[in-house]
Amino acid sequence: MTILTTTGQFACDFVDKKLCPKCDQTKPLTPEFWLPRKGSRDGYRGVCRLCWYAQQRPNKRRHYARNRVRICAERQQDRRRNPERRQMADLRYHLKHRERRLEYNRRYYWQNHERLLAYKRWYNRHVRRLRRRRHTDRHCRRLATCCSAVAAGVHGGSRAGSGGEN
Repeated sequence: MTILTTTGQFACDFVDKKLCPKCDQTKPLTPEFWLPRKGSRDGYRGVCRLCWYAQQRPNKRRHYARNRVRICAERQQDRRRNPERRQMADLRYHLKHRERRLEYNRRYYWQNHERLLAYKRWYNRHVRRLRRRRHTDRHCRRLATCCSAVAAGVHGGSRAGSGGEN
């Protein structure tokens, strides 16, 4: 049975094979083993997919090393121009790796829970106390008569509707 493919070529029941000159292996002529190339006679590149990627990897590294500053500036500029696209990419990443992140967080907590609990105790003792002190200092500075009013019993600290005197 002969079928016309999307590239306009005829495909047969049997699969053609092609020799890769780099690795000297004969592989089936399918997209699984060969990268497409419109200009070639059979519609695929001259070397197999694995050899092509192995050949391109050092070139990519070399190109990035030579043009690192320019590439980083272009990426940064692109992120500024398209913040929605960056947000969507971040969201996709977090959704895709959700289980991995949760597992990492659980493992980290149980490996460091003593240290985390000690920090939490320190935070509650020191930082919250400092914040409360700063809050009351600011409050008293804004209302200069507040502290003296509380001392005289006029302020009372009661809120409206809490049963205090009207």
